[in-house]
Amino acid sequence: ITVLLGYFGENQQWERVTEVISYTKRIRFKLNVIQFTALINVHCKANQFDQVVEVFEEMKRSGVELDNSSCCSLIASLTKSSDPHHAEPLLEVWTLLRNQTPEMETDKDMTALSQTITVLLVYFGENQQWERVTEVISYTKNVFQLGAHQYNTLLSSFGKANNLDALQQCLETMMQKGATNAISWQIVIQHLTKPSQITHVAQNDVVEAWEQWRQLAQWGDDSQQEEYEVRTWVNLVQYFGSEEIANWEVVDSLEKWMLLDNFTELQKNNKRLALTALRRVYHEAERSEDAARVGGLLL
Repeated sequence: ITVLLGYFGENQQWERVTEVISYTKRIRFKLNVIQFTALINVHCKANQFDQVVEVFEEMKRSGVELDNSSCCSLIASLTKSSDPHHAEPLLEVWTLLRNQTPEMETDKDMTALSQTITVLLVYFGENQQWERVTEVISYTKNVFQLGAHQYNTLLSSFGKANNLDALQQCLETMMQKGATNAISWQIVIQHLTKPSQITHVAQNDVVEAWEQWRQLAQWGDDSQQEEYEVRTWVNLVQYFGSEEIANWEVVDSLEKWMLLDNFTELQKNNKRLALTALRRVYHEAERSEDAARVGGLLL
């Protein structure tokens, strides 16, 4: 039964999955937690979230206790759903997971639990459920330390909510634990340099973020990552070149860093993105000579 559910689910043969379930009911075969978990994964893959909840309810009716694996599968499924009615069963599963002894016997167990923590941080953060975020962090203290990816998820959630105090506290914790990387500082820069935050953020904090990012940034062959790097640089140029900040010393250092150290390695579209942004900043500040100089590089 387990093999059939897994096979038909992987091959998206939903009618066959239904046949297997009907067969188990006809012969009064009781599914165990492994088979229920396989069924959850099948419905998740098909984006059948109502059916995921039905499986969860059937597990409870059948007296089948959820283990770490089934909880992780349910959480992975229900956090993908946009239906508000699925929020309550999600919280119920999260409570069950919190009250269980973590299964950490294999690397697979560790990976599944780590991914679940990340998914929960994203979900609760995007929904600004900060008490739940705190619960997740408290839970991890008894299991494992958060990694840079999970901390970065927190940074992004706090930034999107414009909760800069929480963002700064999270960043301080990351620095104490040595958990920052280039992406951490990109996220920080993205949110500290928002036009809506320009009067609420200390300029020194942005300068420090720029210095930290400059030391860690790596310009690789990945086009999407390179564009993200360039957009981070653009955010800095626009911030320091704004009328409110007008720190041309930093703009100058940003220009030199980009044009002298990294420019030749950039793809053509990213070169144009960087130069266009820099020329616009100079133009809006009525620095016509600088705007013309940068414009010449666009030709």
